[in-house]
Amino acid sequence: MRLVPETADAADIAQQALLLACSDHGANDIANVDAWLRCIARHLVIDHFRAGNRYNSVELRDALADSEPDLRTRADHALAVQESRERLDRLLDDATGQLCLLHQIVVLLADGYGHCDKYSAEALQMSLPCYKLVLHRARSAVRRERSGPSHPAGWLGVTCRLSTAEMLALRADLLEGLMT
Repeated sequence: MRLVPETADAADIAQQALLLACSDHGANDIANVDAWLRCIARHLVIDHFRAGNRYNSVELRDALADSEPDLRTRADHALAVQESRERLDRLLDDATGQLCLLHQIVVLLADGYGHCDKYSAEALQMSLPCYKLVLHRARSAVRRERSGPSHPAGWLGVTCRLSTAEMLALRADLLEGLMT
């Protein structure tokens, strides 16, 4: 009651703490039950406030848009989008042989879409360390603009469980999503 201002929320948290305590089968060995219950309740209170603060929205008003120039769309936005698309097309053009298929997909997931490493590794059915290694090598290849494809098959420890057809379909979906 002291930590949560709403009486109904405090009652719900207390009830949840007791339910969790009763469902724990190892509770017979606990020396200080009061401290144990308070610890459960404290974690539930923290979760309650995290859930409440998860989504904060700010209404964009004209005064706010005028005072915050970063919130306004730049005048050259359409030109910047077109230039980005052209760079992406040049980067991922199969004819240049600059990046192997896996590197193209990794760069699209990480830098094109901004997906986290864990999500991208799962999408490619790879381990997280393996994905990070491939991402590092792909970004290095982009920076150096290597002439000639590098292929992950020769890399020790790099395994991607997607077939070439699946990777081609994934790349097509990612490119289509960026172009729309």
